Amino acid sequence: MGEELPGLAGIACMNVRERGAVLALIGDGASVLEIGTADGATASWLATQRPGAAFLSVDTFPAGQIEGILGSLPNWELNRQPNMNLWVGPASRLTEFMGPALFDLTIIDGEHTLESVLLDLRAAKVLTRPAGVIVMHDYEHRQNGVKPAVEQEGSPWVVQEVVGSMAILRQHADAEMMERLKELGYA
Repeated sequence: MGEELPGLAGIACMNVRERGAVLALIGDGASVLEIGTADGATASWLATQRPGAAFLSVDTFPAGQIEGILGSLPNWELNRQPNMNLWVGPASRLTEFMGPALFDLTIIDGEHTLESVLLDLRAAKVLTRPAGVIVMHDYEHRQNGVKPAVEQEGSPWVVQEVVGSMAILRQHADAEMMERLKELGYA
């Protein structure tokens, strides 16, 4: 379940341990994509902690009620930080407007049906740098499409670690691939 954070409208869906793990993945100057922003409380908290990072939140407002969580564009605007921007629409459409491999970190916490998670994960795989990280919230939390989508879509992104209910995915790369990524400026 989510929790209210002081000074923020709505709820943050990640618990304190999960937020800490995600925060540790965000370096200064990092680019972060958040798919499924709802009220934007989690992104706002992260953006406040990492003012040198750039955040792009994505949601299909007006978000409907999902298991007690109500996303709200007015709440997102209240929570907005100077280093946050918003894309209204599905993440799958973002790939039509943005180049590949732009984000260092992608957080996925959108709709939890298998079909929706697969669409978000496929978009994230295009938009996340090869040496980047994809975080799947609610991977271990409840019966939903998150874990099945990760297992179905898998390679080359693999679960490296599970923290709370979220899985941290990185690309499995051999030494030759890592050397090429370094040459291209991705690693």
